[in-house]
Amino acid sequence: MASVNPLLSPATIDALEKAWGVPKPRRRGGGGGARKGGKAAMGVITAPIMLAAAMSHADRSEAAVAKLSRVAKRSPQVLVKVTGRQKGAGHVAANFKYIAGKEGRKGREDGLETDDGDKLRATAEFRELAETWAAWDGASEFRRTPTTSISMVFSMPEGTNPEKLKDSVRAFAQKEIEGHRWAMGMHTDTPRPHAHLTVCVAGEDGVRFNPRKADLQRYREEFARELRDRGVDADATPRKARGIVKKPEKTPIRRMRDREAEHRQKGLPAARSKRAEQLHGEVRKRVIDGAIETPIDGELATKQRDIKWTYMSAVAELLRHDRPEARQLAGDVAQFVKDMPAPETRATALVKQVVASREMLRAQEKAREQQRSPTRPTPSRGGPDR
Repeated sequence: MASVNPLLSPATIDALEKAWGVPKPRRRGGGGGARKGGKAAMGVITAPIMLAAAMSHADRSEAAVAKLSRVAKRSPQVLVKVTGRQKGAGHVAANFKYIAGKEGRKGREDGLETDDGDKLRATAEFRELAETWAAWDGASEFRRTPTTSISMVFSMPEGTNPEKLKDSVRAFAQKEIEGHRWAMGMHTDTPRPHAHLTVCVAGEDGVRFNPRKADLQRYREEFARELRDRGVDADATPRKARGIVKKPEKTPIRRMRDREAEHRQKGLPAARSKRAEQLHGEVRKRVIDGAIETPIDGELATKQRDIKWTYMSAVAELLRHDRPEARQLAGDVAQFVKDMPAPETRATALVKQVVASREMLRAQEKAREQQRSPTRPTPSRGGPDR
């Protein structure tokens, strides 16, 4: 497709990349800010997406069209996130034991794979590796309890081939985590297969591993690319570009909510998380005040409108071409925009749910009142018969 007339203009490609949050490559050590002690945070070593200046218009158009197609058909989204930071050999060893599946839970590999290809299975081996990592990043007057390692999880939706996922994470780590030791374990004990990757913070050249938000988006892009290279449909598009506003509920909050529901069934007191208390307090206030919509909802609607405008601009350009694949993609993107859900926050959704429940209860009470009241005959205008 890159050898013929590009389907999209440079301006539209720029707008799409902005909506998708397409990351720009960063030289190692050149971004992410500086840490205490003067050491710069680690940037990305190999860029999954080249700078626009290094790509031709045709190549950029081809890449944008391919991603636009994945967005329109709702390709499965990868998940890459930091799950924890370990301090000291003991903490790192405990993390190794968890990701290696030593708890005996079915669906967890009983072993740990390292960056040099070793397979560690014994607890003593975990402890030895953890002590080695901790020794490389000893305490100083500035960092008395330094972070020894950072753990991340790489996940895909249910039904993804676990072996292909593991191979993709391994290939990702070999490219992106170069210069840092790492260890990986695979888990299939949940519907979503996922791999845990723990990275030693201390680097061979003194640069510390410290991924930031932009780095994580690049990691998602590269992880999705590795999956696609292995025949797995995958993409890494931000929620806003897919018309999704609500953030996924954090695991600790979800677990606390589940415990709260369980305790309520047993008649036991249950403590809510601070965020849950704030959310319920906001909902109560807005229901009393009658304020369903908020300025935040308006901002979200504006952002979604801009994204829709960007997609429809791409649709207009695609329709200018006579090629069947361009017109097919234009129709798919237009339908995707039409099906985008209305943007609303979690609190707004709860307010609407509470208001709807109250209206339903009032309607039911009114119906019961009408059933209890006797039916009175309508008086005649002509008066009583004589």
